[in-house]
Amino acid sequence: MEAMRSVEVAAAPQIVRPIMDGVAKLCGFVTGNAALATLLVLLGAVVIITCVVLLVLRKWWPSTQIGQALQGGGTVGWCCAGITLGLCGILPSQILPFAAGLVAMLFQIVLNVISQVFGL
Repeated sequence: MEAMRSVEVAAAPQIVRPIMDGVAKLCGFVTGNAALATLLVLLGAVVIITCVVLLVLRKWWPSTQIGQALQGGGTVGWCCAGITLGLCGILPSQILPFAAGLVAMLFQIVLNVISQVFGL
C-alpha cells in the first residue's frame, strides 16, 4: 500500500498579539515621561469637555448661533470621535492597545483568508 502523503499548509502569520504588545510598549514609553503624561491628560480632558459642551449646546440651546450650526448631520459622530480621542489621551495604556488589536484583527482575517485560498 502506498504511504499516505500529507500536504502541510502553512498558516498566516499571527499579527494581533505582537501589534498589541508593541502599542502597549510605545504607550509605556509615552506615559513614562511624567510631563508628557500630564500634558496628554490635560489635552484629553479639554477635548472631552469641549465635545460635551458642544453636545449640550446642540441639545438644550438649539436656537443659539452655535446650536444652529451644530444641527447638521455628523455632529454627534464627530463629538463621539472627539470624546474617544480624549479618552485615548487620558488612558492611553488601556485604550490604544485594545484599539490597535481590533484593527489588527481585521487584517488578520484577511491574511487568514488569503493563506487558505492560496495555500501560502
